[in-house]
Amino acid sequence: ASRSKCMVIPNVMDKKPGAAFFPNYPNKLVIGCSATHTNEKKGIANLLFVLKAIQEQLPIPVSLVIQGSIDEDLLQEYKRLAASLQIVQNVDFMGYKMRQDCLRDQKQWDIYIQTSVCEGLGNSVLEAITEGTPVLLSPTGFISETLRPKFPQLVFDDFMPQTIAHKLISLLTNDAKEQLYRDAYALEYTRMMESDVVRL
Repeated sequence: ASRSKCMVIPNVMDKKPGAAFFPNYPNKLVIGCSATHTNEKKGIANLLFVLKAIQEQLPIPVSLVIQGSIDEDLLQEYKRLAASLQIVQNVDFMGYKMRQDCLRDQKQWDIYIQTSVCEGLGNSVLEAITEGTPVLLSPTGFISETLRPKFPQLVFDDFMPQTIAHKLISLLTNDAKEQLYRDAYALEYTRMMESDVVRL
């Protein structure tokens, strides 16, 4: 019997992932999040609380980069929240960026955090994996579902900021984290190439 296929527009994993690396850590930590349009479906307010929780637990500078267009009223709400958490200087709302600019910027991130409460495939996550950017994912979406059984370290269990911060710090302090990501990304590439997902 033929297998059903998940049709993806427009980005399929078209090359083997690069080796995962942390370009700034342990001197500092740069966290990133990316989407074409960013809103509460992507869990941005919660991500600001996550940043605060991580800052309270790590003795190094920690910053957050958010790519994607945000409606102006919502952007102002996020900025007010950042101000109340005293993290304004540590958050960069970059707005919408073209794909190649996103990929270039992602190479400067130590980790991509997906805090989406509802996710499909997650093209930006797939691109981060392809470029070798370490990821930490919410328990929703195709990539989380395929990675979680063998690599639960890469998927947080709930959306509490302290839980996510603890998961991230556990990853960072894992001496074998590069190999962990190498194995996880190799598995994801193999599964994607086994015709579960095809380019239209």
